Amino acid sequence: MFAIPGVGEKYEPWESNLFAGEYKLIVEGYDWGPAASRVVLSFDGIASEAMAADYAVSVSRHTGVAEIAPDRASGDRPVIYAYVSDDEGNRLESGNHITIVLAIGPDMALASPIQYVRNENGGRNIWIDYKLSITHKPSNTIWDKEAGRIMPIIDSFDLSGTFKDSNGITMSYASFTPEMANDKSPLVIWLHGGGEGGTDPSIPIIANRAANYASDEIQSFFGGAYVLAPQCPGAWMHNGEGVTTHGREDDIYNKGLMELIRNYVISHPKVDTNKIYIGGCSNG
Repeated sequence: MFAIPGVGEKYEPWESNLFAGEYKLIVEGYDWGPAASRVVLSFDGIASEAMAADYAVSVSRHTGVAEIAPDRASGDRPVIYAYVSDDEGNRLESGNHITIVLAIGPDMALASPIQYVRNENGGRNIWIDYKLSITHKPSNTIWDKEAGRIMPIIDSFDLSGTFKDSNGITMSYASFTPEMANDKSPLVIWLHGGGEGGTDPSIPIIANRAANYASDEIQSFFGGAYVLAPQCPGAWMHNGEGVTTHGREDDIYNKGLMELIRNYVISHPKVDTNKIYIGGCSNG
């Protein structure tokens, strides 16, 4: 079963045809995190051009687990370009879909489909209920139902990985297998920051743009490389009470993390054990 992520739900790729009033949302990872950068609309008939000035876009952002400031909860999304496309947002000379390009930036909170939510042990990023309403002003046609979501590069990852360590702690992980794996290929491991813990490994690879290790450009540097992004339920440096250890004692995840990595390597015999690269950010 595929589902569009709502309040704190896991992201899973979605495949669908578009019907009247429905749109596909394209979410991409940037240096500052994810942003809803484009939206694909369907309509009756064939078009050969599209005018950005003909469209108005508004958004509502909500979550049931925290209050979002009013200026970040709803508002208008500036439209900067429009073009004729297929239902995946690929440009066409003529067709029955229009892709709207939306303004994005590190200070544009309304562009983000995730939200950092604070709790007693810090906080974390979660998917929120992110809804657009697109109006074609000349005809007053409205698209306000999301029927699909495309996340470039993210959608090439397997997000279903789970591993239970010898202490009974279950961790999730995202993984990428190169299409043209050599007899032996490197492994790149990414450890997320304190705000990306949980049970949805799409968050660690999009909140910090770690998915880019699977991009064509970076893959070309390695000649193809496996990518592994483990996700702990809390933060890597937490003790049993969910408090950061600051190095004064062992955290509860280091043993299980090593078990997960070893298990992944054993399960993927084409990984070159002499070329395993590990990195991360902040708490990772």
